[in-house]
Amino acid sequence: MPMVSILSGANLKERFAGLVQQCDRVDVAVAWATSWIGLDLLLGVGKSHGKDHVRIISGIYDYITTPKALEKMGASSDLRIYGTPTGLLFHPKLYIFEIAGKSICWVGSANLTRSAFQQNIEAIVEFEDSDGVTAEHFRGLWDSTNLTHFSAFDLPGYEKARLTRNIALAGQKPPFVEEDDSAEVEAVPPPIPGRPMDFLTVEWNEYLHRLSHVGHDLNSWISTLDAGYAFASRDWDKDLSEKEEKIMFGHGYKGESFAPFGHLRIGHAKHFRGASLASLKNRRTIGSALGEVRALNNLSTAILRKSYDNLLTVVGCGPALATRLLVFARPDWFVVVNKKSFHGLSKELKLPVNRSLDSEQYAKLIEKIQQQPWSQSPSPEDPVKQRLWKYRAALIDPLVYEDTGEDYSED
Repeated sequence: MPMVSILSGANLKERFAGLVQQCDRVDVAVAWATSWIGLDLLLGVGKSHGKDHVRIISGIYDYITTPKALEKMGASSDLRIYGTPTGLLFHPKLYIFEIAGKSICWVGSANLTRSAFQQNIEAIVEFEDSDGVTAEHFRGLWDSTNLTHFSAFDLPGYEKARLTRNIALAGQKPPFVEEDDSAEVEAVPPPIPGRPMDFLTVEWNEYLHRLSHVGHDLNSWISTLDAGYAFASRDWDKDLSEKEEKIMFGHGYKGESFAPFGHLRIGHAKHFRGASLASLKNRRTIGSALGEVRALNNLSTAILRKSYDNLLTVVGCGPALATRLLVFARPDWFVVVNKKSFHGLSKELKLPVNRSLDSEQYAKLIEKIQQQPWSQSPSPEDPVKQRLWKYRAALIDPLVYEDTGEDYSED
């Protein structure tokens, strides 16, 4: 009896990426396919080993398979299309990964779509095809007279008919709809021999994709982080300049806006301005706390909690300002928690978050972020992406930001 395992949820996507990066040949038979990062990863096998090493049978029933997916599969795989959009429903979900002479098979509910791997609740049974029964079943499908080779398929006609259908359904909700990613940051490159693309890289690319479609002016967050990162390394024995005050509390200065990550009451700046002993003490406490976390090569929960607690002892420094300062010091680790982010953080990370959190709660939040695959991804080679990677944890903020209608994040 072959070893059998059941895959679902995050394990499904992770295992998919792992098998694709190891295999040198793959056969797929699915009801529907859409253009998404997983499809690009799969087609990378064809780009590396030859398109004949990726055989795909895709259904097109009810025009659910997208033209973009068909075009991509036709360019980088041996694609055959089953049936017609209004004929017999082709409904299998079968994957066979050839790895080092073994056939690892998937049979279950997941189509080759973004929804299946990232949104839906799916289940896949994985097993080794030691007796060749599954491969024989695929060969039977591959030889079916109901298949049309992509070279003979009328893609423009399909696309036009699909558009006509969608217009006819305008104002109605179709029973089931699959769509491509709205856009891709860039196509996923084929695996490099000896350096296969891993799951962390896939997750990082998906994170970049989300950031590129966040619906806010992402550049304003990035420019605030640029200014904040330099600000955090200042000489805290010295008084704040007017610009530094604006950076610290999220206000505008000579045409620049530092409002992302929190717009705090500027009146609290009095606790940090001037030559009084109290102001100097407050600045030194901040400088010490930020200096400790900046000096770390690896995140220490003990140092995090100590630094956060020390910041909260400063007059005029609550959780919103404390987390803003920590983000400026280490945007690769920390996130801001305030009125406009804590609800979104709770949803994003599936962790109870409130805007008056203590150091233990904040440490748990940061630990959860560190566990995200995109957070663990290696630094990319591209300079533009390196900059985003350096700010990767902090940039959760535009993803979770909710406009509460309030001007200030903290009283």
